[in-house]
Amino acid sequence: MGRAQVAYLAERGQRRIVFAAPERRDVQWLAQARLNGVRQGCVECALEPPIVQVVPSSRTGAQEAIMHLLEQQSPPFGVCSYNDEVAFAVLAACSDAGIQVPELVAVIGCDDIPLAQLSIPSLTTITFDDSQWLAVLTENILAASRGEPIREALPKPFSIVVRTSA
Repeated sequence: MGRAQVAYLAERGQRRIVFAAPERRDVQWLAQARLNGVRQGCVECALEPPIVQVVPSSRTGAQEAIMHLLEQQSPPFGVCSYNDEVAFAVLAACSDAGIQVPELVAVIGCDDIPLAQLSIPSLTTITFDDSQWLAVLTENILAASRGEPIREALPKPFSIVVRTSA
């Protein structure tokens, strides 16, 4: 997911990338995997390594995080958010600071939750089509329970939902 986020932003001219990380401890393993993808995407697009900024889910915390980020990195830059909820916090903090999205800060989320289309600006994000992946997973579980060989797992298919935040 992170690689796809970086590629999308780089194709639109972003040369500096930030990874907006969650503060929640229960999702750190997944956040680390997405950050690894963002790092790999930066290498593939010949960009500097991303700045990592934890973005709290509270409005005040998100504002402080964005102000801290702006002390390290001046716009323009692209933000690869861990998920759509973190992206909403980034969007709100940018709005509060008077930072134009996507002109100065382009934001892309991940998960395409229903509210993503309702943010201002509407959130560009990644969506998943789990049907084929889940079908193989189900077949593999049944095969394993019968002692039969399992098929190689397919990567989760995804696509970018283009909206106005990036």
